[in-house]
Amino acid sequence: MKYRVSALAAIAAICFYQPTAMADQVRIEIENALPAGGFFFTPVFLGFHDGSFDVFDSGGFASSELEALAEEGNTAPISALLLSKQPSALAATVFGDASGPPPFDPGETIAQVFNLNTSSQRFLNFASMVIPSNDAFFGNADALEIFDSNGNFVGPISFEITASMIYDAGTEVNNINGGAAFSANGGTSEDESNPIAFINLDDLNEFIGTQTISGATIKVGFEPDTVVARFTINSVPEPGAAIVLGVFGVLGLIQRRQR
Repeated sequence: MKYRVSALAAIAAICFYQPTAMADQVRIEIENALPAGGFFFTPVFLGFHDGSFDVFDSGGFASSELEALAEEGNTAPISALLLSKQPSALAATVFGDASGPPPFDPGETIAQVFNLNTSSQRFLNFASMVIPSNDAFFGNADALEIFDSNGNFVGPISFEITASMIYDAGTEVNNINGGAAFSANGGTSEDESNPIAFINLDDLNEFIGTQTISGATIKVGFEPDTVVARFTINSVPEPGAAIVLGVFGVLGLIQRRQR
């Protein structure tokens, strides 16, 4: 009898369970999808905001903040810009190694969980520099919706960045001997002022056979459809949901005992 009473109580708890808030945690997984000997990319800028912020506009000119990211992999200026425009936003940098600042090596995958406000942090922008290059980067010009206007998670979300989606920031001349950041070739960079456009992949493939400053040799280049990066975004279940699942497990155990 006591098992039946406990079971009824558990069922009542399930029937009257109401989540107290929309899911506000998301897990973002970022993968450098390139093979061994391929290009690297710098720690990834993530900006969560209300949808009114743009990292860049294709065909427009790069801001100084984007220039710092595209030429040096420096996410601090673009993060500061976002927060100056939207104090309620969240700016984050995902490193290729959770313990420090390394870039994403070919084949490396890193996941991180973020606590988000489903109203003021509904949209996502991301950006990262391709290593080695003068000013090549990938990112989204149009913000990606993570939560709808009612605060509901719109995922799961997954997408790939191909080589044809890499941008040229237009702020530095593409030259393997012209001071490309993270390249062991050295040299002196030369500024330019061109609109942001998709990069000529030949400019990147010239780096094949060269070394990065860390001593890695670039052995594999790009075709337009080469997958550079993969992003996967999932919601993290609320604690209440896990409790409900646990109750169902208990009920199953009760039934087995009664039998």
